Amino acid sequence: MTVEETKCIFCRRESGRVDWEENGFTGKRCDCGLLYVSPRPEMKEILSWYNSDEANGGARSRIRSEIWGRLNALHRLRILRRYKRQGDLLEIGPGSGYFLDESRRPGFNPFGIELNLRQSSFIKEKLKIQVETSPFRDSSFNGILFDVICHFDVISHFFDPISECKQFHKRLKEGGILFFETGNGGDLSKKWLKFIGRLQYPHHLFLFSSRNIEQLCQETGFKIVRVYRYSILFHLVAMKCFKYFKYIFLKKTGKAEVKKTTRGFRGEVKNDKLVKSPKNVTPVETGVQNQLKSLDSGFRRNDEKRTKRTFYETIKNDSMWKIFLLRIAIRVNLLIRYKIGKWLPKIGPQTVIYVAKKQSVVDVEQNNKNG
Repeated sequence: MTVEETKCIFCRRESGRVDWEENGFTGKRCDCGLLYVSPRPEMKEILSWYNSDEANGGARSRIRSEIWGRLNALHRLRILRRYKRQGDLLEIGPGSGYFLDESRRPGFNPFGIELNLRQSSFIKEKLKIQVETSPFRDSSFNGILFDVICHFDVISHFFDPISECKQFHKRLKEGGILFFETGNGGDLSKKWLKFIGRLQYPHHLFLFSSRNIEQLCQETGFKIVRVYRYSILFHLVAMKCFKYFKYIFLKKTGKAEVKKTTRGFRGEVKNDKLVKSPKNVTPVETGVQNQLKSLDSGFRRNDEKRTKRTFYETIKNDSMWKIFLLRIAIRVNLLIRYKIGKWLPKIGPQTVIYVAKKQSVVDVEQNNKNG
């Protein structure tokens, strides 16, 4: 693997402060709050990961998470429609495409940029939505302008976030909306990072602070009009407890074989058993294999020859009580994450939804002069 040194994208200088190490990669903290991976893989390496089925835990696993994807989409669409009721909508990194599919109901015309070939094929063939598999450029979708461009938990993956946001500004109509969700990793101390346990290096190249996001929007021609903050501290605690008691249950029933590390439980669920991750793998492969999918792990099977299917087709042979329990688990997760998280004190880890409006060239020039 070829790697390259990088600098803070805002301050344009290197930082010697190391705040995180994971999978053989180093996270450096700039004085502005940005936490970035340096050295990092080159662009061609990153694109090859996303074109594979192993990106972010495997595309097949994410396609099965239909209930979670659609319920999450409804929450986001309720917020989006306060600022834009309909129009052409582009999502960057739509994954399985359920947000795009749900956006058609209130009147949006959806488009997607998805680098993963399996997921893009699912969106195109099963959901009948226009999708391209190349990075977003001037020529994407024949250069049409969009009313909304959105991305969710994707900005940390961008190789060059400033260039990407400038491209978004160029491809939005006047008064268009940039709608996105991300964490507040740049605001978190080492103590909080250790509590989270994993930052998914090197897939996550940047973790932004609130100040970083404001600067990013200002430099690329956007004005933030609303911010929705949700504390996910309670949600993280609940998930850790769930994984712990699940491990205890499987251990008592003789179905668990797991190696406990200082940062959680290392392993994966396979045929309803926890098994150790292979030792002779690269740091990147290890980071992928160690991701436990708490919401749909009960449906992961060792059947690489299965064809792409929707959630309901995937689990039609499983017992009804498993389906019922999964529905409850997903709804409880969303309740804790967004409903309860909205009212909890905003300390520690958060997920944040930003609504930003495209500014005119005159407004951008004026802001640059004032800045």
